[in-house]
Amino acid sequence: ELKNNYSYYHKVNIYFKNKKISLNAYLDTGNKLKDPFFNRPIIIINESNFFEKYLSDYFLVPIDTINSHNLIKCFNVDRIIIDDKEITKKAVIGISPKKIKMEGIDCILNTAIMEG
Repeated sequence: ELKNNYSYYHKVNIYFKNKKISLNAYLDTGNKLKDPFFNRPIIIINESNFFEKYLSDYFLVPIDTINSHNLIKCFNVDRIIIDDKEITKKAVIGISPKKIKMEGIDCILNTAIMEG
């Protein structure tokens, strides 16, 4: 019998340009995406109107998945808070080219961000 493992579900606040975006996140043990330039973990979020006004501030990161090769728009952010705990590890936000298909989930956390 499968049970929900609530340690995989988290509340995330992202601070960017003096604004806050609150998301429901899922810790995906398969998400090991890193930006190849600085080796920072990438947190994937659903396409967000929140970032649309900052389109000039993104950088492209190549990603490989099981069935595709893509470029995703990534943003450096000011702060990331997960479950009321500030994350000190530098990470970037990547905008998913496809909608995350998990009900109630806006964001896929990277396992590297939860370590330490």
